[in-house]
Amino acid sequence: MINSIYAILKNGRRFEDVNYLEKEAAKARLNSIISSRKAFYSKARIKEERSNFEIVKLEKPNKAW
Repeated sequence: MINSIYAILKNGRRFEDVNYLEKEAAKARLNSIISSRKAFYSKARIKEERSNFEIVKLEKPNKAW
């Protein structure tokens, strides 16, 4: 039985509807998201949006608090 999962939040809200069973998988996805965003802003030559990303451990998959 799964007791908890991990989710990625952006500015306190869920960034995607994907749940991760391991924190390492969530970290790998978050690194991918951050590098993609940096590449986009660099290529588009626009100012990077300030966002706070975090990984949280959730007891209930549909709740992000």
